[in-house]
Amino acid sequence: MESSRQTPTASEDDFMSNFSAPLIHRVMLSDPADFHKLTTSGDETRSPTLSFFDLLKAKGYVNADIANSIANASVDASADIRSAGSSESQIASTVQRAFHDILLSQIQTTTTYQPLHPLLLEMHATLRSLIPNRKDLHHDDRYLNDDAIKAADGDTLIETLGLVFKIGEALAWLESEERSQTSKEWIGIAKDAIEICGLSERRVSCMEEEEGMKIDFQVQVNNDFEESEGNGEDVQIDLSNNVSVSLGYSEFAVASAEFLHKKAQQCKTDVMDFQLAHVLAPRIQALGKAYMMKTFRTKFGIQENQQSNQSLPHLKAWLEETITNSEYAREELSSSEELRGAAVLQTGWVDQILFRTPRDFNANDGDGNSGDFGTSD
Repeated sequence: MESSRQTPTASEDDFMSNFSAPLIHRVMLSDPADFHKLTTSGDETRSPTLSFFDLLKAKGYVNADIANSIANASVDASADIRSAGSSESQIASTVQRAFHDILLSQIQTTTTYQPLHPLLLEMHATLRSLIPNRKDLHHDDRYLNDDAIKAADGDTLIETLGLVFKIGEALAWLESEERSQTSKEWIGIAKDAIEICGLSERRVSCMEEEEGMKIDFQVQVNNDFEESEGNGEDVQIDLSNNVSVSLGYSEFAVASAEFLHKKAQQCKTDVMDFQLAHVLAPRIQALGKAYMMKTFRTKFGIQENQQSNQSLPHLKAWLEETITNSEYAREELSSSEELRGAAVLQTGWVDQILFRTPRDFNANDGDGNSGDFGTSD
């Protein structure tokens, strides 16, 4: 019978219930010295910083072959916009393209930028979640004022771009220095677009886009930014690594809002990863074993003082067969955790489950091995 200390308290249960079993397993299997490598997504590495070019390329606004030849460098900076990858990332990319197309169609059909407003309000909520204790900034008129978005008529690009611009500035302040460089690049592009198109001097409506009016700008292909001398906020861009882009007003507005939305989510993920590595992981590892054992007992109806093999006959049969067919003697397995792990991985998992024939618990494969262990475990 296990000691009472191995049974999680109610508060410990509440804490651990916030995390998925795969995340708990990853933390438990990690050396404390490697906690900084943990991510909430399970990816082995931190996601690269998304640039405005990455998004434009994913939406088909930039010729990838030309851009790559100009930059002569890798521009594959975000897992969710890669042309090749897992089926999950490809599905996500397809959904994002569909969302982009729907937004663009709604704006062009209604001749108003109001379809963007829910996305802007969502970004406000995300940014506020990054500074939960700064209530004084949650409705700051300069950056995160929801009322300004709700009151906007959405008829002009200058009005809409002004709302998006404030979000970009707030995001650049909240991001890490490395992450903020691509946000600052977008801010520079937006400023130039306003000046070049004269949008700051007159109100340009959605309808005017039908007349062929475009926003022309240059976007940097890679993320090799260097801060300029002075206030440290401007970004120097090597024009040899730039490509020219020409977008309609609604295209520029939608692409800008989507870019900042993805950057805000990336910033939120960075904060969560930092908290996992430096705050949560040590406690998860300390409580993980007792919590997972309790979860296991609850799932299969095992009492705390009950031997697991009393209600899990197939598990017992599998372990017995793993021991019998292992290359190690029973005494060796009893005295070495490392050998037990090797036996479970090779004999128990690979030989007895992955490549087992026939896959029937009650059948016999001719070598003295019973078949599959069923599903009751």
